[in-house]
Amino acid sequence: ENRWTALYFVSFMIVTFFFLMNVILASVVNEYNTATSKREEESLGASASKLKRAFALLDTNDTGRISRDTVMALFWILNEDFPEFRKLSHDDTVLLFAVLDKDGTNTITEEEFMDFGSVLLLEFTKASDYATLIERKFPKLFASSWYQSFCKAVESE
Repeated sequence: ENRWTALYFVSFMIVTFFFLMNVILASVVNEYNTATSKREEESLGASASKLKRAFALLDTNDTGRISRDTVMALFWILNEDFPEFRKLSHDDTVLLFAVLDKDGTNTITEEEFMDFGSVLLLEFTKASDYATLIERKFPKLFASSWYQSFCKAVESE
């Protein structure tokens, strides 16, 4: 009978230890997720306030808009003075400005400027960098009118 009691006691301890460890682990994971989400919210709030401050510094005339020349000068300063920042070509800066200027007024409003950080993460590649096998190996075939018609028929929207 002592063996049955020992077996019951050991199995009870194993199951209890398993559930206790799961409860502890669950509480640790929940606390970690809460702390992570709080840190992300604080980071977003800080970044938004810093972008608003940067906009206010760039908007010297208090018009609520930043001119194209000012934004291009900003891109130039980022290229020249911040080596950790990726280099932007003139074409890239023109494209980034076009992405920022959603209303097409050739100026950036504060609302448009708030996307500045995410726009800087965009990377552009030229379409000419991606040539098809037919285009590279058989340029005459690629230039033929029937092949271009075939491409237009196959091309999806």
